[in-house]
Amino acid sequence: MCGIDNKTKNVVIAKLSPEGQLLWHKPIHTNYGSPTNGIGIQLVGDTSIVCMVMLSRPGVRNQNYTYFLDTLFLETNNFAFPTDSVNGAWFLAYLEFGLDGHLKDKHFLSAACIYSDGTIMMKDSCHYRDMGFNCDAFSVDDDGNIIMAHPVISGTNLFDDSTFWGYRLLINGGERHFDVHVPAFTSYNNYQIIKFSPRFTNILHQQLLFEPNIPNLNGVNTYITSLMSPGKENSIYLLLSMHAGSVAVLDSVDFKITGMPDIHIQTENSLEYSVILKYDSVLNPLWLFQLDYENTSNNHDWWNNYLLNALSIDENGDVYCLGRIWSLHQEQIYRADTFNINVRNGIFFARLDKNTGRALSIGETRSHKTSVPQLLRHVEISPYNNRVIAQISYQHNIHIRDSVITRPPTMWSTGFFVWDKDGHEVQFIDYNSPSPTNDP
Repeated sequence: MCGIDNKTKNVVIAKLSPEGQLLWHKPIHTNYGSPTNGIGIQLVGDTSIVCMVMLSRPGVRNQNYTYFLDTLFLETNNFAFPTDSVNGAWFLAYLEFGLDGHLKDKHFLSAACIYSDGTIMMKDSCHYRDMGFNCDAFSVDDDGNIIMAHPVISGTNLFDDSTFWGYRLLINGGERHFDVHVPAFTSYNNYQIIKFSPRFTNILHQQLLFEPNIPNLNGVNTYITSLMSPGKENSIYLLLSMHAGSVAVLDSVDFKITGMPDIHIQTENSLEYSVILKYDSVLNPLWLFQLDYENTSNNHDWWNNYLLNALSIDENGDVYCLGRIWSLHQEQIYRADTFNINVRNGIFFARLDKNTGRALSIGETRSHKTSVPQLLRHVEISPYNNRVIAQISYQHNIHIRDSVITRPPTMWSTGFFVWDKDGHEVQFIDYNSPSPTNDP
C-alpha cells in the first residue's frame, strides 16, 4: 500500500517484465484520505488478473464520491442501501483486469444486518462496527467460481441474542442480494466460507469454519492468511492461524471444525499455531494438517508456537507450507506424521500429499540458538522443478550445509533459501552478501 499524497492512501497493482521493467500500473484510491486496503491478487488462467480491495466511502461530504481507477463512482446513483446510516462504511471491490491492465469486470459487495423480526440495518453498534462486508482471503477456481473467507462479524460483540438472524449481502449496491443465516451464539472469531458462481450471480455453497457453539474460540484471535483453489479438481486449501494473545493456553483445548467430527485443532502451552484444511468443491472438509509436539521434560510451563504463513502447490498437486517455530523449551520435538522437525527457532517447510495431507518431506533452516521470537521470518514459498524456494528475513546467524552466515544481533537480512523437494539444503542467496553461496 502506498500513499499518493497526505490526503490519500491507495493500492497499486503493477505488472513487471522478467527483467523488472514496469509495464503498467493501476492505482485504486478514494478521496478525502479514506484508506484502501489490498486483500489479495491472483492470476486466473492466461487471460486475467483478479484482485480484491476494501474501499471506504468518504462519509458525509458535499462531494460524496469515490475514485476507482479511472472511473468516478457516484455513491448516490449506484448504491441502494436499506437505510441512510451508511456514512463512512466500507465496501469490498472485486476487480478483474486483462493482462494489458485493461479493466474487464468489477463488482462491489457490502452487507447489512438482518434481525429475526425482519428489520434490516446497515450500521448497528451491537453487531456491526460500520465495516460493511469484510474479507480476509479469496480465490478463483478454473471455472471462474469465487471462494471467499470472511469473519462472521466485523465488530466486537458476539451473536449471542435471538434478535439477530444473519446478514444481507448486497452485490453492486442492491443489484441483487443474498440473505446469509448466522446461528445464534456463534463466536465473532468464527469464519464463513462462501463459494459464488462467476460474477457473484449466485451462492453455490457456504460453510462455517468452526462449529457455532464453541466458547473456547472467544479466547483466541483467528485469521486466515491464504486461500487457494488450484487446478481442475477445484479443491480448496485454507491456511488458518490462531493466537492466544498475551496469556498462553496452558491446557489442551479443542476447536471443532465443521464437518470433521473426529478431528480437532488441539493446543497445549501454545501462544500461536496454524493448521491447513483441504475442502472439496462443495466445501466438505477432506483433511487437516497440524504439527504436533512432544514435550520430553516434566516442566510444562514453557511457551511455544509455530506459524504457517505461506502456501503453494507444485505441478503434481502436492501442497507446500512454509512455517516458523519458536520454542522457549529446547527439549520439545515437533512432529509432522513420521517426520521430526528439529529446529527450535527457525524456518521449515513441509510437503504434503494432496489426497491425505500426510507429510512427504520436511526441510529445515538452522539458525543461531536463541529464544528471540522473530529470529527468522518468512514471506513466500515457491516449488519450481525439483527446488523449493523460500524468501525469508533473518537475524543473527543462518546455516547452509557446512557454512555459517553471520549477522549482528541488531541487523535484519533477507535472502532466498533453497532446498530440493526432499528437504536437502541446496543454496542460500543472501541479498546482503557480496556473492551467493553456490549450488553444487
